[in-house]
Formats: sequence, structure tokens, C-alpha cells
Amino acid sequence: GYVDNIKLEEGDTKPVVIVVENLLEDPGFETAGSTGIASSPWILTGTPGVNTWGNNLKFDGNGAHAGSYGLNYWHGNAVEDDFTIHQTVTVETVGTYTLSYFIYGGDYNATNSANTKISVSQNDAVIKEMAIPVSTGGFTEKMLEDIALSTGEVTVTIRIQTTGSNTWIKLDDFVLTRVD
Repeated sequence: GYVDNIKLEEGDTKPVVIVVENLLEDPGFETAGSTGIASSPWILTGTPGVNTWGNNLKFDGNGAHAGSYGLNYWHGNAVEDDFTIHQTVTVETVGTYTLSYFIYGGDYNATNSANTKISVSQNDAVIKEMAIPVSTGGFTEKMLEDIALSTGEVTVTIRIQTTGSNTWIKLDDFVLTRVD
């Protein structure tokens, strides 16, 4: 046999590996994709439309950045869609948090999708939100930073609202983590 790609470093301490604690469950929609959204901690509110090619919203491999499943939305007609997918978690430590996610999507804009946003709320108030940006060259990581949270329940919401035909969004790998 043989050994390849070994790196030896001088010293007697093991390198420190930083582990990021993600407060979100099913961050890559693996449960939503394999057993259905009702089995996932993500909650769907509203009814995504249907077009000639099937349901506008799917959790499948076409929406995946990593893993087997991701959120895959395609709006194939001019009938308005307006729904949310959200998850509520408990924050145990006061601090500054970041929400990151991967997006691949395009053909929507502020005119036909004015309320297509991702937000973080606490105590019925939006703490931070951002319009979901267009990213047509492949999956891109986006971040909602400097989210000041106190202890208690926090809700991460994905809202998709569009009147534009042929709009599409793929979202995956959400991470809500404390940074300070």
C-alpha cells in the first residue's frame, strides 16, 4: 500500500477546527424533499400556483446546491404567487447573528416581485430583511449580516411574491449562526 497527501506540522498541539452552530434545522431542505414539507421544520403558508409543467414550488434535486434536495421555484404563468416558507428557532444567547444561504435565480425584479424577500423577525418585528438578489451564473452565497438578536424565538422567512411569468429561484443551505 501507499499513503498520499500527508501534511506534517511541527508542534505538539492539534489544529483547532471551528465548528459553526447552525440554529436552523433542515437547512438544505433534505427532509422537505425526501418526506415532504409537512415533515420538515419549515412551514409553508399560502398556496404556490401550478402551471402547465406542474407545481411552481418543489423541493428537489434541481434546487440543490449541496445534498440531494433544495427549494426549486419556477413560475410559468402570469397569475400571481404569494407565499412564505418560514422556520422558528430559539436563540439562547444575546448577540449578533448572520443568516447565509445559497441562491441561483433570475428573471425577476422589483417590479414583478417587489416582496420577494428573506427576513429575520423577533417579537413580531422584522430585525433584518433583504430582497432576494438575482444570481444567474450558478449558486452564489449571500449573507444577511449584523442581525442583533435577544434570547427567545426568532423566525426566518422566505417570501416569494411574483406576477412575472418565467421567474425562477433556487435556494439551499441556510445557516443562522452567532458571530460575536
